[in-house]
Amino acid sequence: MPVEPPTSLTLPRHLPNGVPLSPRYQRLLSHFTGDILASLSCHPSIHQDLRQGLVPVTLESPQLMSACLALSAAGFLSRGVLSLDGVEISKILGHLQSSGLPLLRGALETGHMNETLLATCLIWCLSDVFTYRQGTSSWRIHLQGIRALLDGDRTHRNFATPSGAIQLAMKHLYQLYLALRTLPYIPASEISEPAAPLLVLPTETPVLNPEPAPRSPAIDGFLGYSDELLDVIQQIDQLSRVSPSPAAPPSSAAASLLARVQAMIRRDAHSPPTITIRTPLSPESGREFLLCHQVFQQATLIHLYGRLYRLPSRSPPIQSAVRAMQDMLGNMSQGRP
Repeated sequence: MPVEPPTSLTLPRHLPNGVPLSPRYQRLLSHFTGDILASLSCHPSIHQDLRQGLVPVTLESPQLMSACLALSAAGFLSRGVLSLDGVEISKILGHLQSSGLPLLRGALETGHMNETLLATCLIWCLSDVFTYRQGTSSWRIHLQGIRALLDGDRTHRNFATPSGAIQLAMKHLYQLYLALRTLPYIPASEISEPAAPLLVLPTETPVLNPEPAPRSPAIDGFLGYSDELLDVIQQIDQLSRVSPSPAAPPSSAAASLLARVQAMIRRDAHSPPTITIRTPLSPESGREFLLCHQVFQQATLIHLYGRLYRLPSRSPPIQSAVRAMQDMLGNMSQGRP
């Protein structure tokens, strides 16, 4: 079944607080809704979920509006675009940070968590990820703060069975948060603490041990791979932090993870997993999702071999996985006429 393109949205000319939205900021907002959200999506229907759920809330929330405009500016920077309408994007981003972060901190100090604040925190974190090469590296601190907010409020329990547009969008963003937690951590020597930390947590927010989330072999329509594989990536990161020394042999836990990934690859090649997405998929789209999932499986193998087995990139197991990925990518239709 063909997928309808995301419906058009009428973008405002004023910020929620009544301040006129300059043509420059109108362009940033248009870039966010049309390009940034699309770049986070594996399928047009996910893009539509994000637009329909997130954008209307953004238009009513000054702190979320600032975060979305900043992410849009960061997206331009990550693509090598350094100025917008004759103004350096780094200066635009700095202004959005200096004006938007106090709004977020003020909202957090109320101690009342909701989807809007969680989305705001996550988008500011993603903005830092986009601009890391420009020297910003506070995303790791922000991820820890988001985790504390989630553990303290448990709002994300509602994302499993979304009941509205914002909850459906947040379900995807929560998956994005889980995926961001698998990014390799920056060594402490490289971290330059920001002058104004993104998150100032309310003192009454409790930090609880996270509940184990159920892991599914189904391919998540937002991630493009399964929760089950995401769990493996997180475990690889955890094990790599407790390894005694680079010269130590792989642990039994590493061998168990390797066997688990290899078994997943064999299972999914024999019986393709289902795809969790609300839009009926054509056979071609289903095939693309399966190939994407299989590419991530091979990438996870490479990650495991490198982090836990410390194999060099030219080792036979890693090169075999690279060749498998190249074959799969060659069979995908994305990017072709």
